[in-house]
Amino acid sequence: MKSFYLIVFLSLSLSVQQASAQRICCDFLDVIAPICSFEVVQDASPAGYYLFRGVEGCEYIFSHCQGGGSFTGDPYLTIADEDCNAIVWNDDSCGLGSELTWTCTSTAFFQLHMGTFNSGCTALTRTLAYKINSPVPAISINTVSPICPGQSVELTAISDFPVSWSPATGLSCNVCPNPIASPNSTTTYTASTTSGCCNNSTTITVVVKTQYNITQEESICSGSTFSFAGNDLSQSGSYMHTFNAVNGCDSIVTLNLDVVDITPTIESFGGVLTTPQAGFSYQWIDCDNGNAPIAGANSQFFVPTSDGNYAVQISSEIGCFGESDCAFVTQVQELNAAGDLVIFPNPTAGQFFISTKKPTTITIANELGQTVKQISLKAENRFIAEVNDLASGVYFVADASRSFVKKIAVIK
Repeated sequence: MKSFYLIVFLSLSLSVQQASAQRICCDFLDVIAPICSFEVVQDASPAGYYLFRGVEGCEYIFSHCQGGGSFTGDPYLTIADEDCNAIVWNDDSCGLGSELTWTCTSTAFFQLHMGTFNSGCTALTRTLAYKINSPVPAISINTVSPICPGQSVELTAISDFPVSWSPATGLSCNVCPNPIASPNSTTTYTASTTSGCCNNSTTITVVVKTQYNITQEESICSGSTFSFAGNDLSQSGSYMHTFNAVNGCDSIVTLNLDVVDITPTIESFGGVLTTPQAGFSYQWIDCDNGNAPIAGANSQFFVPTSDGNYAVQISSEIGCFGESDCAFVTQVQELNAAGDLVIFPNPTAGQFFISTKKPTTITIANELGQTVKQISLKAENRFIAEVNDLASGVYFVADASRSFVKKIAVIK
């Protein structure tokens, strides 16, 4: 009879213990998101529940026994629905530690509760490990070589499950294993796959090599040629050719060719010689003295000191050279004695010269009579000044004594 009572007592004790193990406290602690590898919650609390989303057909493991899980005391685990109704529980899977394996029957949110049979449960330490218990689907991508702009390459993903790609930019399709990639620039693509419960992904970078666009500025002298893409060019213009660059891609070169034609001419203004070709180096020569260079005569204009025949030689930075015909200048002495004020050219597009035959101060005034510039003409500058910074308008030019006043029009 004593044995019977003992069996009844043990049975009642276990029933009370099981009921206690399934007791659920609905204090929210945190949200967890199981994936296909073990994640852990350090210092997991037995004082409430963790919320997670279960996917229909997927098997889940919650453990103190593996995957980084640990325990002290005597914990247990319970899965409940959102209304705190227990679905499944486990105790003592590994010694006093618990591990719960459960297959979700419908996609919804569920609660994972941890309890303990020990008094003073808040002093217990435990680490909860959890994951989706399904193999991670394998996926790999074959390597590809760099491409040139405008070229394409086939991407090959290897997996036993459907594959999707992102970004879709430059791909012939993004839900196939072997899309054709035609990116405009270097792009990293991600290939993803899923086995229903677990996902996996990998990446590949399609390198688009540089296409060079080069503009080349060249100048040659008239009568010379410039070799470009197998052609000898002799006319000014823009020329384009596609070369093969060192990286194997196209290199588009645009050549802007300037053919410099130097044929200088001479104009005479009141005994002053000038050449309209600006922007060169100048050397005036004495045609009556074996074309001897005239010392110091290296400007765009020249004031002869005696009658005779004169010419100008001009040269460019790239070595182009030209020489004008000789121009005859007479009555130089009479002009030097006259003291006239000479302005040339008039009208002008902005640049003009002022010449006198003796030292003086030149005043330039606008139509309102306001002085806009004063210039001192001395023997050192051969009594010649160059003016090129006046705005459009009509100006009056006078010498210091106001003996000579001339009007000039600047038209830009």
